[in-house]
Amino acid sequence: YKARYDSNNESVNFHAREDQKRYETTQVFIAPVGNWSQRLNVEVSNGTQRSSCWVRGPFNSPYSIGNSFSHLVLTATGIGITPSLAIAAQYPGETRTKILIWSCKCAKMLKFFAPLFEDFHMIIVYYTGKEMISYDESLSIKGSKGNVFLQMKRGDMSQAICTVVTSFESSMKDNIPFSKIEMIPIDLLSSWCVMYCGGLKRLRDDLASFCRSEGVQFNSEVFDW
Repeated sequence: YKARYDSNNESVNFHAREDQKRYETTQVFIAPVGNWSQRLNVEVSNGTQRSSCWVRGPFNSPYSIGNSFSHLVLTATGIGITPSLAIAAQYPGETRTKILIWSCKCAKMLKFFAPLFEDFHMIIVYYTGKEMISYDESLSIKGSKGNVFLQMKRGDMSQAICTVVTSFESSMKDNIPFSKIEMIPIDLLSSWCVMYCGGLKRLRDDLASFCRSEGVQFNSEVFDW
């Protein structure tokens, strides 16, 4: 259904609200910011869809392993950022170290999710889209904490993980400084977990191989549909 504005200028879906009260249903609001959601918006808006909405799941997310580790490096491409956001909300404050490394080529998606970056301790964004990000927009995306690093190029996630893990472990009170990840004792690395979500299986495999060689736990969720 098309959303419209009520007397308080609030965007609402009156049909969905009526159905929710009548049938005690669950509402799902989807912003058309990516390829999949934009296609869904077209399909629903043309009025030719007569079948019911089929829901597969729920499935246990591979990210549920996060409760077993103190330090989480959440890597993602595109809309694969969503489980990372859920993890950040699930473990607020200092309950976990939460580092996001995200590659995104959609400017709208980047600006849409940027306000949620505050739940992470560090964010590295590789923006690879064709649409230009203005200086003011980049300042808005980075926020005021100084923990968002926005790079307008494709990045090396494995190298970023090395840098982040080494820097964090070197900053710990009782640790000696480490110049590279290979110097970090295995008992310290065992508290780290790298996760990936997205549609790039080659990147998933590269990250899995890297983590295996460095002795860091790795888990992933790849879109195969």
